[in-house]
Amino acid sequence: MTELKTAGYGSWKSPITSDLIASGAVRLDVQIELEGDDVYWVETRPTEEGRYVIVHRLRDRQAADVTPKPYNVRTRIHEYGGGAFIIDNGTVYFSNFVDQRLYRQDTGAKPHPITPEGDVRYANGVIDYRRGRIICVCEDHTVDDNEPANSLVGISLDGTGHVQQLVSGNDFYSSPRVRPDGSHLAWLTWNHPNMPWDSTELWVGEITENGSIRYSAIHIRSLSEQAYSCPRKDREGSGKYYVVVNNLILIMTSIGTLTAYVRRSLCFSMAITKVLCCSLNAFTQFQAAHLRTLESYSVQGLAILSVTFTAQASSALVQS
Repeated sequence: MTELKTAGYGSWKSPITSDLIASGAVRLDVQIELEGDDVYWVETRPTEEGRYVIVHRLRDRQAADVTPKPYNVRTRIHEYGGGAFIIDNGTVYFSNFVDQRLYRQDTGAKPHPITPEGDVRYANGVIDYRRGRIICVCEDHTVDDNEPANSLVGISLDGTGHVQQLVSGNDFYSSPRVRPDGSHLAWLTWNHPNMPWDSTELWVGEITENGSIRYSAIHIRSLSEQAYSCPRKDREGSGKYYVVVNNLILIMTSIGTLTAYVRRSLCFSMAITKVLCCSLNAFTQFQAAHLRTLESYSVQGLAILSVTFTAQASSALVQS
């Protein structure tokens, strides 16, 4: 028989410790990336001092860690972070929490940095295959100002550390997207005092021969002070971009025409505190022929991830 022990109120020892509880509380981060049938995501490891790890699951196989110790896949950009990694044919590009540099990790190899040292943060990248670079959001804390300078930059994938500034001048940037043929770039931007869920601007610019952006071509302000969310390019190569305004999915061509598909009474534009992480936006993949969408949305506070196949959809022209 177990001997009973007497202890003062609140001073008894329990076998259920805080460390025991935390050790089983592996948390999934909001960013999920698909590459064919493979799935990549980020999860935290309480038993490894809260390290963020990229995990890879092949179809019908067990999941395996991608990033080794001590790398911590986490960015501090915009202070909230998000959008810390990119997948390209099995090669991983990620922001490391300790130094905020961007790293490249090829399959079976160790990570190595592709950005120079310094108090600069990178996130929310996309591959520009035509020019062999990543286009991403950059937050420079080395400037002599009250606030860091935000911009969109191009980073060479060859490890030379070359960084080319592409777009600057506004307070915040997010969600760069390259057209499949490499000719145009879309992005979101906003300024104080707006938050990204208050009012944003959607821009599309031409990428010139030297890689710079001629971005005076298309500039669409938020409709009635609504906020656009993460633009996405069509993976079938049609050159269309998909944008969200509340419960509308907007399809934008390279000449600025907007077509709206009303999905249902859902909140697609979530409170994007981690504005750079595309999984917080309305969708991660489109296939135009059947309007196949992978959506993340909320209904009365409940977060839902769904895949929808729609053979046909009614549309209405939205004036830009």
